[in-house]
Amino acid sequence: MGFHRCEYISREEAEAKGLKYAKYTSSSGDTIINFQSGRSWQFPDMAALYIELGWVPPKEFIEDLQSGEILDSTRMQTKSMTRRVGYLSPEKDPLPLERNPMVPEGLEDKLADIISKASDFGARRKQYRGGGPRR
Repeated sequence: MGFHRCEYISREEAEAKGLKYAKYTSSSGDTIINFQSGRSWQFPDMAALYIELGWVPPKEFIEDLQSGEILDSTRMQTKSMTRRVGYLSPEKDPLPLERNPMVPEGLEDKLADIISKASDFGARRKQYRGGGPRR
């Protein structure tokens, strides 16, 4: 299986900065979670680290994470309804490499917890090998 390395910061640099989610400087897949709000989100494991580095997620994503009302992912299968967030690159999405105070405190913890529990909810998780996604 393939993986992607964070283009903003190395694991060593993240650990030296004392970042809580330094372990997410590489990712082997994405998580898709469906929320009670009717929204479905797809995001990389690195999303929690990106918040620590200053990324401000969309307002609706923040609301869904704070609500914590996750549905079983099998209830929404329509791929086109899934919104992708957290797919960043330094060229298009520069980050300050420090947490943005506009993001609610603890949001990255909620996100990391959801990533960790995704398999417990039967959530769809995509793993990447070579050139493309597979289910």
